[in-house]
Amino acid sequence: VLDGSLFHDCSYVERFDPDQSDIKYIFENFGDIEIVDDAYKYSDEALNG
Repeated sequence: VLDGSLFHDCSYVERFDPDQSDIKYIFENFGDIEIVDDAYKYSDEALNG
């Protein structure tokens, strides 16, 4: 998970195309992020598709 610095100057718009399959997957599985050992991670289900 990226920190918020990516969004400070709107340059993320030029770097990330929301139509990319990877970005769509991230948005679709955002709710599957969990805290494990004080770190945010995607659940095994989300990672294994």
